[in-house]
Amino acid sequence: MAANDEQCSPAHRQSFKEIEGFDKSKLKQAETHEKAPLPTSTDVQLEKQHDQFVAGIEHFDTTRLKRADTNEKVVLPDPEQLQSEKRQQELFSKIEKGGEKELRHVEPVEKVVLPDKKTIEQEKAAK
Repeated sequence: MAANDEQCSPAHRQSFKEIEGFDKSKLKQAETHEKAPLPTSTDVQLEKQHDQFVAGIEHFDTTRLKRADTNEKVVLPDPEQLQSEKRQQELFSKIEKGGEKELRHVEPVEKVVLPDKKTIEQEKAAK
């Protein structure tokens, strides 16, 4: 039993007695399965290759690099596109300046006419 029997509760004492009197022959043989298997040789090889790759990047000698100048090619618009942009800008400038002299007077035409109260009452009475 425990060294400090005086400090143990009766329930603990009972548990200690059951543990001491346990019959090990009643245990069954169990097969254990490894849950975290060791890496295969392929895994180790891939990890080494990755480490070498990262090390090559980290320890790269930048003095071996050469200066490169980039040439940006600007494509100019063709004459048709230029003309259409000019026309569009002229139209916008006329609108902004208020080209009211070139506007024509137009009489609005109502295409949907709402019924008046008398027509509504006639329709209600017809139902």
